[in-house]
Amino acid sequence: MKLVRRLYITAGIIWGGILGILTGLYIAGGMAGIFWLYIFGDNAWPDWALGTAYIIGIITGILIFGICVFFSWSYCQKLSAIETDQKKEIRKATALIVLSFLIISGYIVFDNYQTEKYALLKQKIEKDEKRRVEDALPYRKVDEKDIDFYCRIIRKQSKIEIIYRGETIKIVPELLLSNGQLLFAVVGSHSLIKDLAKEIFISEKIVPGYKKLILDFAALPENISCGQKLFFIRSNTSRIQRSLKEIERVYFSIPSIRASFTMAIRNEE
Repeated sequence: MKLVRRLYITAGIIWGGILGILTGLYIAGGMAGIFWLYIFGDNAWPDWALGTAYIIGIITGILIFGICVFFSWSYCQKLSAIETDQKKEIRKATALIVLSFLIISGYIVFDNYQTEKYALLKQKIEKDEKRRVEDALPYRKVDEKDIDFYCRIIRKQSKIEIIYRGETIKIVPELLLSNGQLLFAVVGSHSLIKDLAKEIFISEKIVPGYKKLILDFAALPENISCGQKLFFIRSNTSRIQRSLKEIERVYFSIPSIRASFTMAIRNEE
C-alpha cells in the first residue's frame, strides 16, 4: 500500500505543478489584459499593477497545486480504509505519472517549435523590412545594374503620354547616364519603340540654333523589360560629350510628330 500512496502523491505533486503553473500564468495574463483594456491602456502603468497581477497568479497557482496534492492524499486515505486491487491502483497511478510526463514533453517540444517558428518569422520580417528600406532608397546599390536601378527607382515617377503613329506610348522623363551611355524607358509595344528609337535625339536648347548632343539611339531587346510593356532605349555611342555630364536637363525631340519636352539626367558616373 505504501507504493500506491507514494505513486499517487507523486502524481498529485506533478499534476499540481503543471496545473498550478498554467493556471497562474493564465490568471496573471488575464489580470494584465483587464488592466490594459479597461484601466491603464497604453498609458504608463503604476508599479503595483504588474505586481498585483503576478501575486494573484502566484497565489492561484499555489492553491491549485495544494488542491491537487490534497486530492491525491485524500484518495490514498480512502484506499487505506477499503480493500482494493493494489496492482490496478499502481497501474492507474503510473498512468497518471506517465501522462504528466508526456504532457510536459509535448509542451517542451511545442514551445521549442514555436520559438524556432517565431525566430524564423522575426528573421523574415526583419529581412523584408531591410529590403523594403533598401528598395525605397533613391541611391544606387553596390554592383546594381543600370536596368535594375532604373526599374527600382526611376520608373515609378509620372510618365509623359503621347500619341505616336496612332498609338499611345508613355515615356519616363528621366535619362540615366551611366558607363558613357544614356538609358530611358518607354511603355508601349516593342515594335513601335524600335521605330521611335531610330528618330529621336536630345539637345541643349529647343530654340533655333540648338546643339544636338545625341542622335544615335536603339531599343534594347524585348526580353530586357521592366514590367508589362515597359521597354528600354539606350544611346549607341559609348562616348558622351563632356558637356552632357554637366547638364541636369535636356530637350527630348521626336521630329515626326513635332514633339519636344524636357528630360532630367541622372548622372551615375
